Amino acid sequence: MDEREDSAEPGFRISRVEPGGAGRRMTARGACFLAGALMVILGGLVMNDAALASLGLVAALWLPLAALVSAWNLRGLEVAAQMPERVFAEERFRPRLFLRNSRPGGHSYQLTVEQRLPGGGVMRFQAPWTPGGGHSVVELEGSVPRRGEFGGHPLRLRSEFPFGMVAAVREGMLEGRMIVMPRPVLPQNVEVWLEAEVGDEGDEPMRWRRPDGGELHGLREYRPGDPLKHIHWPSSTRGLGILVRDEDPPPSRPTEARVIFHSACDGRRLLRGDVFEGGLRLLAGLLWRMHELGIPTDWRADFTDWSGHRITGRAELERDLTGLATVKRASASGFDALVGEVERVPDDALLVVLGEFERSLWLPKLEPALRGRRWRALDGGDAKLARPLPLLTGGRRWR
Repeated sequence: MDEREDSAEPGFRISRVEPGGAGRRMTARGACFLAGALMVILGGLVMNDAALASLGLVAALWLPLAALVSAWNLRGLEVAAQMPERVFAEERFRPRLFLRNSRPGGHSYQLTVEQRLPGGGVMRFQAPWTPGGGHSVVELEGSVPRRGEFGGHPLRLRSEFPFGMVAAVREGMLEGRMIVMPRPVLPQNVEVWLEAEVGDEGDEPMRWRRPDGGELHGLREYRPGDPLKHIHWPSSTRGLGILVRDEDPPPSRPTEARVIFHSACDGRRLLRGDVFEGGLRLLAGLLWRMHELGIPTDWRADFTDWSGHRITGRAELERDLTGLATVKRASASGFDALVGEVERVPDDALLVVLGEFERSLWLPKLEPALRGRRWRALDGGDAKLARPLPLLTGGRRWR
């Protein structure tokens, strides 16, 4: 292998496999060639033409010779791969495959390498020529459609050299664990609300930058130090003196955020895996965006028995997104525990309640506990209209 194999990208691992013994099968071209050779032999026998029959026999003998050469073409081959350890579902990543030929002086021609990904995807590339004692390197592109933890990747080497009449196949398994995390998504209106409430890290919330300030209560006399832009000129020109708008200051930037995920509902509902998966994508999006905005976030869920998970930095975010790759839906989720979690949220915290089912099936139960808070409610169906958050590809962001 070359030096690029020994210095993998951050977040990538190197796996090696030497495929097992070769199996052979005839291709469509080989079947047609064999049928033609048999017809020539039969024609020679019918016409009592020894030369024609001999020609057909010689042609037919090309098939076992092609089978031997095709199997020899796969001998001494080893495959190594640089694969990301963690990726997001549906995110394109670019692994590298290294095909090494350990036969000195024995070149390999017209090789096809297939690597299967979790979820049924296949990455395939052609190696027209791999020199003896050398190697071929290729960068592929693929994605995994669903979250989870996967332990191995089937690999297949295929050779139809020469003539494409017989295919020799060797199979192996690239060992190593791949963790596929839920793809973070977020509805645009929730993004706007978060930016308005929180603002960027180190900056004031957007609502501080609104020229009209807070809630308008009425008019009052001008006091030294009042901003000139708050003067209400239409009333001030009526001989009543200089009047300014009397406003409450807007709320300050919240010191923390709380996200609560649950599967409670009022009544019987059909359990749908895609709705639960949509809720997990929204949860990942909320955690990702709140981390980008620089606000400490505490999240709890019924599938973790309401245990607290606090995110204050990149390490905690990576830990929790990785954990979401393998979580399962809670078997039962009651309203008492959910209401208790909402009531324990600090009054000055930003609150997002994320339910698996439609909001109409659980939000009325929470409205008394939500009064006076800065909150939003989402459900798993919102993931259908949400947009994926921009991420770096290939898992290179994760170390």
